[in-house]
This record gives sequence, C-alpha cells and structure tokens, in this order.
Amino acid sequence: MAGELYYQRGTTLVLKSSGGDAVWTPTSVADGAGRISARLDLGAFPRADAVEIVALLKATSAATAGTYAEIYLLEADAATGSTALASGVTSGHSESDAAISDRDRTRNGHLVGHVVADDEASFFYYSKRYVEPVSSRYVQVLI
Repeated sequence: MAGELYYQRGTTLVLKSSGGDAVWTPTSVADGAGRISARLDLGAFPRADAVEIVALLKATSAATAGTYAEIYLLEADAATGSTALASGVTSGHSESDAAISDRDRTRNGHLVGHVVADDEASFFYYSKRYVEPVSSRYVQVLI
C-alpha cells in the first residue's frame, strides 16, 4: 500500500572498555560519582533522529534493592573539544572516557532513565529506553 511507513533498525553501536565503537569503563564507580563515555559518532545526516539505549550493568557486590544508576545522554556538535558539548559538561572535560566526581555535571544532560536493582543479588540489571530527537551527530553517555 502506498504511504506505508516501515521501521528499520540502524547499526548497533557499542560502548565498552575495548573492542567497541567508543571506550567506556564504568567500573568501580562510587555512589554519587559517575563515568562519562568517549564521544560516539552516530553517523552523518540524513539518519534517524531516535536512539535506542540498552543498558546492561552488573553489580560487583550485592546491590540494595531499589538503588539505581541514572543514565544521561550528552549531545556534542563536533568530534573533539569541550566547547563542542551542547549539554554543558565542559569544565575540564572533552571527548574522552573519564570519571565524573561532581553530580552537578549531569544537570544539562538528557536523563534517559534508570537501571534499578530489583533485588539484592549481584547480577546483571537491564534497562531499555528510546530517546528522540537526537539532533547532534555526536553523543556521550554518562552514568
């Protein structure tokens, strides 16, 4: 039928410590602290303006039920440079995987959602969210 819309999934991009599309090492992050990923290139326009974020986190020890990790998406206007960050995490930060010690750095990011510990076991916690529109070509994820 003419005029039908089709849903097509784009290329999967992965953030991890090695072997992914961008480096991200959120290991041993203390409560109240965070970790921001290296800058990830979503691809040139035209492209879909929606992003699906799937988070799979593992507690290193028994987590308290109900505790959570917040996930933020930070958009950037260029591949490098702290002034390119449209989301405002600029002071002393650029495009690299890095620790974030000040919770205030999340204020201008886009809160994607939470990964919630549903019991006190130390296993994987999973969350899936859609973010739209993402108008920048480059993004970073902060947890």
